[in-house]
Amino acid sequence: NADTLDCVTAEFQHAWTNDKASWKFNSTAGTAGGWRTLFLVNQGQEVVENCSLCPKTMDALKRIGSDLMGKCVFSNVCFSVVEPGSHITPHHGPCNVRVRCHVPLFVTDQCWLRVGSERRYWSDVSGDDNQGFFLFDDAFEHEVLHEGSEEDGARVVLLFDLWHPNVTDVERNAIEYIFPPT
Repeated sequence: NADTLDCVTAEFQHAWTNDKASWKFNSTAGTAGGWRTLFLVNQGQEVVENCSLCPKTMDALKRIGSDLMGKCVFSNVCFSVVEPGSHITPHHGPCNVRVRCHVPLFVTDQCWLRVGSERRYWSDVSGDDNQGFFLFDDAFEHEVLHEGSEEDGARVVLLFDLWHPNVTDVERNAIEYIFPPT
């Protein structure tokens, strides 16, 4: 709901300016900009220092229940910040047991996500209420390009992984057993 999204956005803003947050700089193909992530869960393990900055975000995610990917190496939760001029080059996830969710916090119609042959601009899912989101199987090749300028600002999403709906409970348990957090 909108109140939860407001809390998540406020926690992102606090973490963005907090020296205790361990932001990761990722490589991009853009000549400008950059891509940063703040992992709350990295390969199935909670990053305690970062989670302590975002307790309401973690509480909201836990309310998703058993569909939120749990204790396995394929599970991630992070804030993802893509600055103007950045290109996250085509890549794909390691398996097809998860569905990745991007919840927009700050978006621009100058930034797009391509999955397979389909390209979607953030304006396709977010209106004035900013309630749209992307769900996709990241086993398919995907990329992000921010074609905007500094005036457009960064694209910021909360990214998290859900179990693919075709993975049964027995399979989930087996995957968690075989691929525990690193």
